Amino acid sequence: MNIARLETGLSETQMKEVNIGALLTDICELYGPLAEQNGMTLELTDVNSDLVNQANPQLIAQAISNLIENSVKY
Repeated sequence: MNIARLETGLSETQMKEVNIGALLTDICELYGPLAEQNGMTLELTDVNSDLVNQANPQLIAQAISNLIENSVKY
């Protein structure tokens, strides 16, 4: 997602119900091997599987993925 598009309001928001726990689990499974390659362990604990919220799943996944990827790299 381009920040300039967000700031100008040109991006389409696609809000829908998102199971945040499932999304976090999927992202951690995706980045677990990268963490292990860098001598780290990526562990998700105490996830509320009932946590559902209205959000744009792509934007939430991108933000969390960026945070994890940067943490593992640097």
